[in-house]
Amino acid sequence: MLVSELLLRKKNIKLQIDELEKHLCTEGGAGSINKIIGKLFELEDMLQRYTVALDVSNNNNKVTVGSSEVSVATAIRLKNNTKKKVDTLTSLINSNVNVDIFNIIDQRTKLFEEYILLSKAISLSDWSIPVD
Repeated sequence: MLVSELLLRKKNIKLQIDELEKHLCTEGGAGSINKIIGKLFELEDMLQRYTVALDVSNNNNKVTVGSSEVSVATAIRLKNNTKKKVDTLTSLINSNVNVDIFNIIDQRTKLFEEYILLSKAISLSDWSIPVD
């Protein structure tokens, strides 16, 4: 199975967990509480296995971003941090604060280009790296 497949399966498991947890807290869930709890625990265990497998894979595999080679885990952290910076600058642009908007837009554009490079490297690895 590829990393991308595992990520999609993990997303589906999280959705199932959310749905079961909502149902557990309703009157309809009262009659089948043992079955719901059993399924929740089973899904949580599966989610944990997938998370561990992804962590191992992300730490063991490398991607090239620009001229640098970093672990997938590092690339993900860099991408998330860059996204936060882009979002912060977008919020500043959208606020009515008196700022040099052209300078901030330029900064955001440069950060967004970095975000694209990181996202591309991560996506390429997700569709090419098998997970045990």
